[in-house]
Amino acid sequence: MNRFEHLRTTLVAFTKLHKSCNIKVTEEIGMSELQLKQFGYVNIIGTREWVTYGDLADILGITKPSVTSIANKLIKLGIVAKHQCHSDGRVYYLKLTDKGQLIYNTYDLVAEKTATIIFDRLSENEVDEFMRLLDKIIE
Repeated sequence: MNRFEHLRTTLVAFTKLHKSCNIKVTEEIGMSELQLKQFGYVNIIGTREWVTYGDLADILGITKPSVTSIANKLIKLGIVAKHQCHSDGRVYYLKLTDKGQLIYNTYDLVAEKTATIIFDRLSENEVDEFMRLLDKIIE
């Protein structure tokens, strides 16, 4: 096996490890009913304090009726709450519920679980080298 193929195989294995951590976390917090696209919507809503249906349509490049459909599914799952604007009753904002906030924070939980595995399997020097290499790749 050449170096490139070895790297590719190793990255596939690492991705599977990370994905298994993701699955464990989503099961632990009861998020397994959420589809990948919906998780992306939660991430977008979570990065903003208040987001309107129009804002979400613009960000996603989709129609407002499509956003309404997405929002209704997330509301039904108890992940997002809809709030009417006090100054303009025609405008509604979407905000994460406590459950939605927990889902939004899953990235941190998955990273923590993955980091724990790395710390358990590598020496202190190997962890330092691993972080140095990741930093170099990310730059």
